[in-house]
Amino acid sequence: MNNKETKKTRKKHTAADHLRYMHLLEDGISINQIHKRHGIDHTYLKVLLEKYKTEGVSGLQKVKNIKADFVLKQTIVLDIEK
Repeated sequence: MNNKETKKTRKKHTAADHLRYMHLLEDGISINQIHKRHGIDHTYLKVLLEKYKTEGVSGLQKVKNIKADFVLKQTIVLDIEK
């Protein structure tokens, strides 16, 4: 057995996949069944479900991380202090 056979590759789940999982949940399929069948982490699936309930389809979109520079951080701190 070589390394390729022993290593598990992680599947990237798209926003369309996330929406399909939400529809499966609405149809009565359990989180555990979706986790086993599609390879998505059950904890992450619970997070997606909560976002879907509160924000709808837009909650399933990936959010880009913001790199805050010193000026932005300083502005945020000053706004909080006010």
